[in-house]
Amino acid sequence: RSQLPHFNLEGLWVGKYGSHGYEMINITYSGDTLLAYKVTGDQNVPRGELTFQVNLSPIQPRRVGRSRENAPLKPIVLTEKASKKWGTTQLPRYRGVGQVAEEGFLNSQWMDGQLIIIGEDYFSFAWVPIETQIFFGRPSPELALKMLREGGAAPVKVKTWEEPPTLHDDPNDWKDFAHRCYEVTTDTIEDELSGDEFSCIWHGVETAECYFE
Repeated sequence: RSQLPHFNLEGLWVGKYGSHGYEMINITYSGDTLLAYKVTGDQNVPRGELTFQVNLSPIQPRRVGRSRENAPLKPIVLTEKASKKWGTTQLPRYRGVGQVAEEGFLNSQWMDGQLIIIGEDYFSFAWVPIETQIFFGRPSPELALKMLREGGAAPVKVKTWEEPPTLHDDPNDWKDFAHRCYEVTTDTIEDELSGDEFSCIWHGVETAECYFE
């Protein structure tokens, strides 16, 4: 199991949720079920809620009369150019469900989706009925802290520090100093998410080929 990519996605990931911008999710497992919770959210599906889940149970032998909806999905075949770039000729994918809701997390519902494994560092999830696909990548520690701060932590008033506080100073001074150091650090990573690492033209459930630029 430790050698299976779809069982090694645990942890933080960042993806662009359309007009909502970049959001961070945390993936955990409950048995063979992959659970993706929003760490930062939006007006439709807020933080703390599931954004998608995937049942990764081993495929059972095909039974007579087995519904097409429950059949395993064929891998997506990459173009020759994309294969050279990503080091693989096909991308495994798995059935799942993704959550959508109206603003205010009203009328939430689950719809068919697909988890597509792109490699150790990337994957995507597609909300099939609404033809929406989000790519996820691992965030750096600095980016994760930045998104956590902007996604819910209240702003902290800070001083301008020319020298660090001493061990005899008030603990609040140390907090202010640490926050100021963090502010300076985030200035250097503002463009970390200026563009996607890759883009994909995905032509739907039954299309065999995916064109990665």
